[in-house]
Amino acid sequence: MKKILFITAIIILMSASTNAQARVTGSFGVFYSSLAPYGEWIELEPDFYAWRPIYVRHGWRPYTNGRWAWTSSGWYWVSYEPFGWATFHYGRWYYDDYYGWIWIPGHEWAPAWVEWRYNDDYIGWAPLPPYATFRISVGIHFTTRWHAPVHYWSFVRYRYFCSPRVVDYYVSVESSRRFFGNTRYRTDYEYDNNRIINRGIDKEFVERRSGERIRTAEIIETRDRQTERIVREGDRPRIEVYRPTDSDVERLRPERIEARRPDKKISLDMDKIEREIYRDEQRQDEKKIEQRKHSERYRLEEQKPEIRKDSQKRRPEYREERKSREQERKPEYKPERREREIEIRKEHVKPREYRDEPRQQEKPKDEGRREGSTRERQRNRD
Repeated sequence: MKKILFITAIIILMSASTNAQARVTGSFGVFYSSLAPYGEWIELEPDFYAWRPIYVRHGWRPYTNGRWAWTSSGWYWVSYEPFGWATFHYGRWYYDDYYGWIWIPGHEWAPAWVEWRYNDDYIGWAPLPPYATFRISVGIHFTTRWHAPVHYWSFVRYRYFCSPRVVDYYVSVESSRRFFGNTRYRTDYEYDNNRIINRGIDKEFVERRSGERIRTAEIIETRDRQTERIVREGDRPRIEVYRPTDSDVERLRPERIEARRPDKKISLDMDKIEREIYRDEQRQDEKKIEQRKHSERYRLEEQKPEIRKDSQKRRPEYREERKSREQERKPEYKPERREREIEIRKEHVKPREYRDEPRQQEKPKDEGRREGSTRERQRNRD
């Protein structure tokens, strides 16, 4: 029984790791080209970039200009801002005293990347920092001790939580400080059916506290990446969502990245960030290919193709070609040619009467046996 349970657990882990490869991912090239008109890119470190929104109002913070909707993927943030399709569904946010809010691109899609706090009267959310990573086995994992400051949070009363104009009902930061210590913390992310789900605060709990029924919205993909919106058809609303496709990645790939060098060191602890999660896999693959082209081994392979001769011999098509060449070199057997060779050989052999040595008469095989028997008979007579 234990062996069966062990094998079942291995199968589940293998399937989970396989499904993890099927997540919806984004590309840095699409982010760079799409977000450049709305802000500026900052190169925090070589080949590690962050984006900063410029044309926003004073006191702006992420996940404020939009609304919440419940979907099959959990709580979904429907942004009213043209850059919301990227910055609120990929990557992480961080507030620096000098640069303000900056966004670090990520490549895993989710309905929203936020952490939650709530009590009996208020519900609040804050953007997850770059220290937060998602793992299938544990959900959200922090690489360092993290407590989001009060100014990260947006609090509203439950009856305004799903309002289309939730921005009009936010509690001020000064008022939030009074009940912030009495709120409970929650992050509930899970992976199911090739997608990341943001459970957050339980939907039934929000319905009880708000006194309103929350309908489940359907997620529909669109090719318009300007804004997200909810379209109502009958009783079930639909959310139009933009996700980059392979053609978008190829079309929007930048030839050159123009980013601002930081004027001042950022307060973000770069050593605590798992950078491989935020790096663009496609750009890393291209970089490896470019490095390989400049390597000594690559140049030798291009100049001397015979280096790969041994590897070619192992290929099945090479063996087939070699077999066909051997068959072509092999002489073809012809019966009439064989008979002619026999006749020529006979002409070179002289008959026995024309040979120099005399022919020796062959004795019968049983001659000696007969002579012995005759002597025995004479001896017996005597």
